[in-house]
Amino acid sequence: MSGAIDRIARWGRLIRRHHLLLLKALVLLVAIRLTLTLRSYRPVLARIKGIPPRQDLGIPLPLLAWAVERTAPLVPNASCLTQALTLRYLAAREGQECTIRIGVRQERGKAFEAHAWVIAGDAVMIGGQEERIEDFTPIVDL
Repeated sequence: MSGAIDRIARWGRLIRRHHLLLLKALVLLVAIRLTLTLRSYRPVLARIKGIPPRQDLGIPLPLLAWAVERTAPLVPNASCLTQALTLRYLAAREGQECTIRIGVRQERGKAFEAHAWVIAGDAVMIGGQEERIEDFTPIVDL
């Protein structure tokens, strides 16, 4: 019982420390999800590319990815592309470099699948935990 209480207390401290980041990630996830529903990814990507880079590095990329992963379950149909675009937007605002990679796979007897994930250098920041990304053939980097 004590272990569970300790975990809850640590979780509470983490949320208090990063509540603004979590809120920002949630709002962006909703906005990007709506944009993808009503239009396409192009307006979001154009906006991301228009963000002026910061001189100082802000919030570290792994922390931004954590915020997106923690808030995504709260947004209905927050697809891998929605999450990837959200992380790329947050990263651009913080002066962090990352790339959205989109890949496809077609397994025998199964439907065609596409998946988006975010990489920084050789590290997968988001989208690689639940999917075996090595099974996907990359087709485009955004």
